[in-house]
Amino acid sequence: MSFEPSADTAGASGARLPWRPQRTNLTGTWQAEGFPTLELAEAWADRACGPACVQAVLEWADGRPSRLYDILTEALNLGAYGPKGWIHDRLAALVRGRGIACRARPFSTSLEDWTTSLSSGAAFIASVALGYPSSGARGGHLVFVHLASTIDGQPGFSIMDPADYGAKVSWIEASRFFASFSGRVLLIERE
Repeated sequence: MSFEPSADTAGASGARLPWRPQRTNLTGTWQAEGFPTLELAEAWADRACGPACVQAVLEWADGRPSRLYDILTEALNLGAYGPKGWIHDRLAALVRGRGIACRARPFSTSLEDWTTSLSSGAAFIASVALGYPSSGARGGHLVFVHLASTIDGQPGFSIMDPADYGAKVSWIEASRFFASFSGRVLLIERE
């Protein structure tokens, strides 16, 4: 299997990206991630994709780890969670509040646009369907996309998917990614 990265696989700080799970109750990390009770970790287990992605962005940008519960609490205090899930503008405000350029916006499904942005040092929190189905389902789950690359001739993206699936998969073919992409991102740009 050949791997041809189009940019450095490390974050701006040079740190490698570890997996940041949203389901800390299953990984046994709920206490280390700051949750005061297992019940609270379980209550957010299926809904913490947004804060887990923000956690990955912060580590990618400056190399400093943060705790999922702290980010979740800050996001909730900003009103970033509503009846339909994570409110992208407010998650972007949380990231900007940490000194990182970020804005919520629609984004293209052009591989060239993604590759150009990622190669220039940008990254994305993207709205995709959980598990990247080809059924036409789009959005509802957030993942961190930080690199465009080619494996065995297939273009794709290095991702940090906070769902259980992400523990095993850190790269997704572009065609499969775009099949479940909602067209909405948080665009993170290096200044």
